[in-house]
Amino acid sequence: MTTCLDVQPLLQERAGGTLGAAGAARLDVHLAACPACRAEADADAEVLSLVRLPPPGEGERAALVRLAEALQEGQRRPFRRR
Repeated sequence: MTTCLDVQPLLQERAGGTLGAAGAARLDVHLAACPACRAEADADAEVLSLVRLPPPGEGERAALVRLAEALQEGQRRPFRRR
């Protein structure tokens, strides 16, 4: 039987998006039987949904392209002391 202490790292990995299939299966079995850990997993998901950024919009993507182009241009120019 998996204890609550055993699944703490798995909860953190799931929250961080790094939990593998085997760990997910093990965690799911535990969560099905443990209301406390299930509540913790739900709370983690809720908090992370509040801080998750939306995908960049068209303007943001265009600005990143211009920034990359400006950096590349700056690298091509010889360095001059002022």
